Amino acid sequence: MYNNEMRPTRREFRTRSLADTFRYNPELEAVERLQRERPDQFDTLNPTVKVELANYKTVRAAAKELGRDVSAPQND
Repeated sequence: MYNNEMRPTRREFRTRSLADTFRYNPELEAVERLQRERPDQFDTLNPTVKVELANYKTVRAAAKELGRDVSAPQND
């Protein structure tokens, strides 16, 4: 029989769903670095890029929360 205690909460389900979509993106990592290091230049970027960065950071945080590797993939 199904046990409600085993059922994930909405937050857990959302976090897992977001984390499943994470893919490391070096371009957005560079935009984030620009945001930290040169905010005046970041402010001149297209708003679409800023929204894309915000979404990327949300998805990356969800992946990190679940213990997934969010660093750059190693090319061997």
